[in-house]
Amino acid sequence: MAKSRFDSRTKLLFGVIAVLLAAVVICLVMTVEPKSELKNTMTNLSRTGAHYASETFRLYNNGGEDYLYTAAVADYNIFLSQFYQVHGDDMNEEFLVINEVYGQLIMNPEVAKTWIPLLCHVLDNLADDLTNAHAHEELLKIRNALVEDRAATAEDLTHSHEH
Repeated sequence: MAKSRFDSRTKLLFGVIAVLLAAVVICLVMTVEPKSELKNTMTNLSRTGAHYASETFRLYNNGGEDYLYTAAVADYNIFLSQFYQVHGDDMNEEFLVINEVYGQLIMNPEVAKTWIPLLCHVLDNLADDLTNAHAHEELLKIRNALVEDRAATAEDLTHSHEH
């Protein structure tokens, strides 16, 4: 009788070990995400950040409270950080422009606020395609104007919706 109890304990022990081993393998497989899947996830996060920044800037621009501008700049920073994770090495110049616009949004908000409609347009395009060359050209235009401390004109903002 003792031998059969030992056999059932041994069987139970082997069963528990097998279940634990299977759980460890499943956890390892689930946590080791292939690079392409990770890049897709980061790309989606960056695009979502651009979308949220655009929407929050629009809310502010449509008569929202000042806190919405701060929230929009924070959303833009999330987009900036995620963009770097995805394209920091292969699109370094574009990243630097995005980063400089972020700095101007913080340091020169009164002039930066005049560029919100064009910035929203750019962010919408980047939410669709982070590599959109036209969007990056328009972002460079915004950065250059902000560095020159030049507010947006009606012509600047009207031209933005032609593309």
